[in-house]
Amino acid sequence: MASASELTHTKLYPLVHSTKDREWFSLMDMTQRSTRAVKLFYYLLLTKPLKLLNYSLQYNTLWYGKPLGTLMTCFLPVEPLAYLVVEGAKRIQDKLFPRNDFDSDSIFFVSPKGFLSSFLWDFHKNFSVYVTGFMICRDSDGSVASDAVAHTWYDHLMNKFFWRDLLTKAGANTPRELARWKGGKLESFYEIDCDVVFKLPDSYLGIGDKFLDKGKDFNTTEDLVDMLKKDYMDSEVLLLELVRPATGMEVHQLDILTIASEDEGVKCFNVIYWGGCTDGKSSHSTTEGYLVDVETETITSKTNWYSAYFVDMEAKQIGTKIPGLKKAVASVIAAHKLHPYKWCRVIGWDCIITNRGPVFFEGNIAAHRTPRRVTLGSKNAFSFATAFGL
Repeated sequence: MASASELTHTKLYPLVHSTKDREWFSLMDMTQRSTRAVKLFYYLLLTKPLKLLNYSLQYNTLWYGKPLGTLMTCFLPVEPLAYLVVEGAKRIQDKLFPRNDFDSDSIFFVSPKGFLSSFLWDFHKNFSVYVTGFMICRDSDGSVASDAVAHTWYDHLMNKFFWRDLLTKAGANTPRELARWKGGKLESFYEIDCDVVFKLPDSYLGIGDKFLDKGKDFNTTEDLVDMLKKDYMDSEVLLLELVRPATGMEVHQLDILTIASEDEGVKCFNVIYWGGCTDGKSSHSTTEGYLVDVETETITSKTNWYSAYFVDMEAKQIGTKIPGLKKAVASVIAAHKLHPYKWCRVIGWDCIITNRGPVFFEGNIAAHRTPRRVTLGSKNAFSFATAFGL
């Protein structure tokens, strides 16, 4: 088995995993994180002005619509101000016409308390993704990759079928696909004799997931078909075995991030353990997040910097061993190396440790996960820029 030094990025991994505790999501913290994103933007504007302009037009029109996105791009020299104005307008709009965004109900996007802190969080959440996205969404020749930009919005190429195939090619374990629902018909591949989870192939944040215990939520395949007809008639659905954690472990998920860096090749730069899952089924009900050391396979510190939801979490699991983590990291590095799209520079891999070792649910282009690591410390942003070859 490879050592951690062979698996982890020598600069980025220590930066993220040695993050010092502070008053997270305070006004000072949100000001510092936002300022780091702004500094990174101006560094990229000065060094890659035309490519940043091209990227900005594509990104802004995708996320904000053509009229507003084009207008925002016209103000590229003061783009941070444009994003601040848009965030302010969105707040007014939400007061007048309340709505739910894609992240409204997710614990991973909970805002801090206080008007200014929460406003800066909203600004940072969106502006840091935009800025970091430029470093990510580039092809092997450095040009802006339109498919990569599109994937910050919707996974039109890399859906769950894609990730399952890629992981299988790399020799990694994935949950068995028991059946597939498509066109109002169920195609079975195995006898359904276990608990089941419904998964939409192009969804995110657990949207559309349904966890079903055999003998409790359903008894026969016909029961499943009835549910599919009722709730998923016009959708394509994967029916996967509901994977359980290894004996003695709680329901959890490992969030492993890899980067195809210019300086060290494909390496891991962060591992988070999501635990304390209140529904006993999915990490989307997690109440605890921790950094895990790859070499020792040990939980080392809490990730109370991830969202305001975790600020006051009780660190119950420091020192807990996660056996099989190193094997999981080696597996996703192998999978990342096989990835056909070179613009997919950072990937977040979702994994659970089971009695048969690591089992992977999927990967995702980590366009929304990476920015939180990029602005976490004073040295992070430019270290990431160097790793991306900028």
